[in-house]
This record gives sequence, structure tokens and C-alpha cells, in this order.
Amino acid sequence: MLLLGTPVMLLPEGSVPVNSKVVEVINIVKPQAIELIDYANNVCLEVFIQSGLVQCELVVQVLHSE
Repeated sequence: MLLLGTPVMLLPEGSVPVNSKVVEVINIVKPQAIELIDYANNVCLEVFIQSGLVQCELVVQVLHSE
């Protein structure tokens, strides 16, 4: 889905100052959020690999039992 809009070249009141408190919070939270996302991705990958191995082992056991 593509959303089209009007690009803003100038604001009516001129430039807007950066909110330093928001920037400070982003600088604190962003590295922690990236670390949590990486950890979650690794956990999900490990669970996927382990569940895949369990399924493969079950298939091998069933084939050997026949």
C-alpha cells in the first residue's frame, strides 16, 4: 500500500527547535531496544532450530520403527 502526501518544504513558523528531552530519552532507550530485539531474534531462532530438530528426530524414530 502506497500512501501519497504533500512534501513539506517550509513550516509556517520557520524552523522548529529539537526537543532535547525527547532526544535524550531516545538516546537512552534505542540501544536497549536494539539489544532486546537481537536477544528475542536469537531466542526465536534457537526455539525454531530445537523444534525442527525434535520433529526430525520423531520422523527418524517412526521410520526406524516400521
